[in-house]
Amino acid sequence: MTTSTGEAGRAKGLGSDDGGTRACFVIVNVQGLSHRMVSSMSPAIFNESGTQIWPDRSAVQGVDSSLVNDAGIASFYSSRSQLKLEAQAKVSEFNASDVLKAGPKAFVYEYVQVPDAIGKQILAAARGCRMNFIR
Repeated sequence: MTTSTGEAGRAKGLGSDDGGTRACFVIVNVQGLSHRMVSSMSPAIFNESGTQIWPDRSAVQGVDSSLVNDAGIASFYSSRSQLKLEAQAKVSEFNASDVLKAGPKAFVYEYVQVPDAIGKQILAAARGCRMNFIR
């Protein structure tokens, strides 16, 4: 596949829906926080210092927005039991500290905040894996 289609960036930084990457999952639990996260086309994870840690901006640069709209960059579940994980799947799980709005005029919470130390762990775990939010 060529970089111009956006597939290379998606496979490296966003996870993909092909069979090869379903064995790698990052799960962020956002349940029990002050607000409910919505399922959105453009979720993001920020650390408490305010830095966006996911999606990796360098990995999504140049990815065709229609590809993102068709495949999505993350999956959303109401419980962990809804995820269908292979026995040998690589799974990294984290808890969010808060949910955030995209801006002061936004009505919905589509961003996640995590402690700085957790942000570093998510950044290391997320490359090539599918992002999943339990909301």
